[in-house]
Amino acid sequence: TMKVTVIGLGAMGGGMARSLIRSNTISEVSGFDLSTQLVQSFYDEAHAAGKSTPSLSSELTVENFVDETTDVVLIVLVNEAQCQSVCDKLLSIMREGSCVVVSST
Repeated sequence: TMKVTVIGLGAMGGGMARSLIRSNTISEVSGFDLSTQLVQSFYDEAHAAGKSTPSLSSELTVENFVDETTDVVLIVLVNEAQCQSVCDKLLSIMREGSCVVVSST
């Protein structure tokens, strides 16, 4: 089983994150976005499915949604600059052997 964080819960990222909730191989899915409403809504859906983190951080920072136990981070953002900014932060957070997937348009 894997622990996954989706960064970017807009139309595309939100759909991907919701698909991960339905997967039998994913044990925990968290979703990060700068929109408190999107994060809360996704957390509620993951929690109802038994796949949320134990609690939801009130501070919207990447560091509060990704840690050394995260297996995969799926980045679904608008542009290269946003992706680069997130990837720079992930380098100091994630453990060796974990995976980052950039799926932005």
